[in-house]
Amino acid sequence: FEGAFQLVLQSSALIAQGTGLLSQPELLLSMVVTSVLMAKKVVDIWKATRQAEEWGEVSTFGSKSAIALARPVSLILPCCLLAVWMRLVMSETCSDSKLFDVGS
Repeated sequence: FEGAFQLVLQSSALIAQGTGLLSQPELLLSMVVTSVLMAKKVVDIWKATRQAEEWGEVSTFGSKSAIALARPVSLILPCCLLAVWMRLVMSETCSDSKLFDVGS
């Protein structure tokens, strides 16, 4: 989940600069890599909880309630990814300043 905070900070830095996504390719690449790793974490969480349910093992998670919470909580990550990337896309639509969603 720390990747979500990293993406928010990086996207805020890009938007605050006001020059668009392609002005800092290293930061953009870092955001893409972070997004891919976050998506992989979601898939891994779903696979692990499915395996734990199939095998009847709860030792990995400690309890059945942890398994029940893991899936809904993991759905927060794709929502964060979508929100960050939509904010960046919307900032690109602001033709003059590229400062979408920044207080004036």
